[in-house]
Amino acid sequence: MSERKSAYWMKQLDERILEYIDRDGMATPHMMARDRAFTASPGHIWERCQMLYCIRFVEPIYNDCTT
Repeated sequence: MSERKSAYWMKQLDERILEYIDRDGMATPHMMARDRAFTASPGHIWERCQMLYCIRFVEPIYNDCTT
């Protein structure tokens, strides 16, 4: 398996988010924040999900993605 290259703007948290979603299929920021792999708050994860959504790396699911 080849290693995925990160974009210059990506943060380590973005990688964790994408890995989590790839593994579990879907997740909310609150679900990810409960995982030991994350040290970020749900709010910070939500912010990074918004960035990933803007470039269409992720799609929102129900109201957990909105303010």
